[in-house]
Amino acid sequence: MKSKILAMSVAGLLALPIAALCAQTAAADDVRLPPPAPLSGHTIFLPPKDMSSDDMIQRLSAPTAEPSEPYWSTSFTDQATHVVYKNIFMLGLNPELPASNRAVAAKVVVIPVIIKIGTTVFDPATIDTACEPKGSAITLIKKSPLFNAFTLKVGTTTVGTGQYPDLFQRGNFYAFIKARTPKYNLVLEPSYTNPITFTATGGSVFGACGKGLGVFDISEWDSFAQNIIQANPKLLPPNVFPFFIFYNVVLDQNNNTGDCCILGYHSALSNKNFANAFQAYGVGDFDSSRDFTGTSDISALSHEVDEWQDDPTGTNPTPSWGNIGQVSACQANLEVGDPLSGNIYPITMNGFVYHVQDLAFVSWFYETKPSIGSNGWYSLFGTDEKDADDSTRRNFKTTPAVEPCK
Repeated sequence: MKSKILAMSVAGLLALPIAALCAQTAAADDVRLPPPAPLSGHTIFLPPKDMSSDDMIQRLSAPTAEPSEPYWSTSFTDQATHVVYKNIFMLGLNPELPASNRAVAAKVVVIPVIIKIGTTVFDPATIDTACEPKGSAITLIKKSPLFNAFTLKVGTTTVGTGQYPDLFQRGNFYAFIKARTPKYNLVLEPSYTNPITFTATGGSVFGACGKGLGVFDISEWDSFAQNIIQANPKLLPPNVFPFFIFYNVVLDQNNNTGDCCILGYHSALSNKNFANAFQAYGVGDFDSSRDFTGTSDISALSHEVDEWQDDPTGTNPTPSWGNIGQVSACQANLEVGDPLSGNIYPITMNGFVYHVQDLAFVSWFYETKPSIGSNGWYSLFGTDEKDADDSTRRNFKTTPAVEPCK
């Protein structure tokens, strides 16, 4: 589907008091700092400030007159322990049901964010000839596999034709898609605003190509992002996913570069304009800084969009898992990107080589044998992934998450 371009002035887009829009002069200046060692990128789910897990479940479960993205709910049983995990919500239609034999649309509003850290300006709408001369971040995103259909064959299976999030979900539930719903598609319908500007009150600029890599505090940013959503009910109602795009800018905790670097996150809020309806939103860095391994251009964006798709609340329950990918401890949620962070694959489209991240199937989390995923694998690309401590490897073609995590 063709994207709509929403041309708006800052005054029209952001109906916020002037004081809320004008941040103080940043404490940082334009002096380049050496990057902290080692520079490691990861993503997070940021728990909502105004909703508990039970609140989110209740708001997604109860029918309401308010607009909403198309979410469905299900439960999964861990095949090894026979424990049933309930209240699992995903975007789209339930692929197990014959009624899902059709396309369903989900709306995404892409919001480019110009970030000012000291005197350095990071602009996703401007071509950066030093780091990415083939186009601005937003132009390249518009042409990317996130929002444009292509045909994907992995292993011996042609998963189908669609956007990358759709193809992942088709692969995720391939046993049902192949047998019962061959026309299953989740279509993301993007629209684009003009850039908005955010001036950080702190932050750092590290050495990298072009203007460098910007880093600033996640809490400062997230408060601003939530204000944007709440102040624009016509543009950003609960039936859209606001997706804020940075260019070569990442986040840390409390301006502590030792916590660097958060490449993106997804979260949710209670939209006060719509009876406190549940609304998911996301943030991601289009990266051409060359400061990271295992991330490039849209890889972090693909991670966040697909985790919104399969874990919009950040609390979809799973057996405890961890010590793999970016997870050095244990967690128990359906964050499909986290076990495979850093494993990226090229897709050539519209004259550009994009990089998407491999993602884990539900069969990996719930120890399903055989996997219901495409090729009988446990991730879309079947990555051979090392454990966090590099002591062993897990093959996502053959092995579900059978090792207990304590």
